[in-house]
Amino acid sequence: MKTFVGGSPVSAVLLLFVCRTASADTVLDEPVAYESTSEGGGLDGTVNGILDHMRGVLDGTVRAVSREVVTGMSQRLSDAQSQCLTQTEQIAQLASQLSSLQSRLDTGLDAQTSALAAHNETVTEQMVELRSTLASQGTQLSEQSTQLSEQSAELARLGSGLTEGLADVAEGLAAHTAQLSALQNQLGRVPATTLRDCSDLPAGASSGVHILYPGLDRPVAALCDLDGDGGGWTVIQKRDDIQPRQNFYLDWHHYKWGFGELDGEFWWGLERLWGLTSQLDRRYEIRIDMEDFDGEKRHAIYQGFRIAPEADNYRLTAVNYTGDAGDNFTGHSGHPFSTKDRDNDTYGTSCAQKFHGAWWYTKCHGSNLNGKYLAGKHTSYADGVNWSAWRGYHYSLKTVTMKIRPTKKL
Repeated sequence: MKTFVGGSPVSAVLLLFVCRTASADTVLDEPVAYESTSEGGGLDGTVNGILDHMRGVLDGTVRAVSREVVTGMSQRLSDAQSQCLTQTEQIAQLASQLSSLQSRLDTGLDAQTSALAAHNETVTEQMVELRSTLASQGTQLSEQSTQLSEQSAELARLGSGLTEGLADVAEGLAAHTAQLSALQNQLGRVPATTLRDCSDLPAGASSGVHILYPGLDRPVAALCDLDGDGGGWTVIQKRDDIQPRQNFYLDWHHYKWGFGELDGEFWWGLERLWGLTSQLDRRYEIRIDMEDFDGEKRHAIYQGFRIAPEADNYRLTAVNYTGDAGDNFTGHSGHPFSTKDRDNDTYGTSCAQKFHGAWWYTKCHGSNLNGKYLAGKHTSYADGVNWSAWRGYHYSLKTVTMKIRPTKKL
């Protein structure tokens, strides 16, 4: 152990500084001892030693502080890195959650899109099926309508057959009546074979239905007017405002053999007219009586009335008009008869179909007495019971009676 320089104030101060500097928190590499030197350089050497020591202490202190600072900074950096990692993990977790949410959203959108597409496809299929069903039902309705039309036509045909059957029954009754007349002839009455038309009925006979023999093989029932304009008239057509209404828009067969009821509206038949007017020993006139819905009456009379056989389509002959209705019949003389199913007119299309009648059409008519019963004024053109010279083509007459009688008997 070395001894210090004693008694010197400077030495004491320096020693105190060194002691305080070398505190408990400062670690010295080795003990510090200051030895006395020669008296001439002792103080300087001591100071230099102290300064060197102080430099060493400062260096150690700096190194210690640096280590502490570095250690602190490293710790803080480590803490910051740890926090950064933690936040990075949190961000990763949030990104994962966001990705999961995005995935679920995409999945949900895809599912909804698929569901919507499937729904649209289902709706489209249902609409296609509905259109197909509607089209099928429309076709069925059309077919049913066609069937109803066919059934209506069949009913009309059956009705026509029934009418013909009733006519046959009437003719059968007429045959029995003829037999009764034959028995009466044996008792001295007028022979039945002389009753060709209503003018052959005996004096005192009443107007009404009688049995005639108009040159055919069998007797025929006829309506006789024995009172009007001197009597003796055989009625061949009648239109009137009565119910049930008789349909006059019929085919060739009906107009050939006649239709309707003798106590109502009727057409006597072209075959019967030919049988009656074709006999050489008689000449006939025809009278047409007309009445409108105001109660006004007109008539037209024609001479030389005759109907040709069916082979000539029952061609009309009528001349020498007299009367007050105007002449709308002479223009039809010389023309064949036409019906909706037998077009014999000179027009480009069927006059019978165009004007809903049956007549001796030309191009097409001045009169249309077998047209539709339109009961007075009508907006349609020339398809009613028309006599144009009197009431024009837009007025359908109330009553019409066509009747014939012989003007000369040989």
